[in-house]
Amino acid sequence: MTAPRRRLPVVTRLRVAGDDGEKPERKTQHTPTPKRDANRWQELNNFIDITMRDLTPAQTAVWLVLFRDERKSVSKSAQTDIARRCGVSRESVSRAIAELERRGLIQTLHQGGLNQGLSWYRVTALNKG
Repeated sequence: MTAPRRRLPVVTRLRVAGDDGEKPERKTQHTPTPKRDANRWQELNNFIDITMRDLTPAQTAVWLVLFRDERKSVSKSAQTDIARRCGVSRESVSRAIAELERRGLIQTLHQGGLNQGLSWYRVTALNKG
């Protein structure tokens, strides 16, 4: 039995109480723009076709988690959370992040930690240089 296909988010409308008893509608969700979606698909394709073959399974998993978590060009994640989702140790995530940075596939914008919040990363698909 196959799993049902997941649908893209749709703009939904909520009715809000008005003066006349009628409930006007308003937007509640943002629908992704086709251009941004196309760019993200192209970036993912580039990663799979060009970059992924040179990475370890842990490095690939970490990159994919960070890519998936990316919002407004920044991925905010804790290494322990990445490790849990990838099925590897936190130390493996730390080594993978260091290697991905060395290869130019991610950039650490803010190093998180205890009482410092989440780490922030910028993810790219192709090696620079």
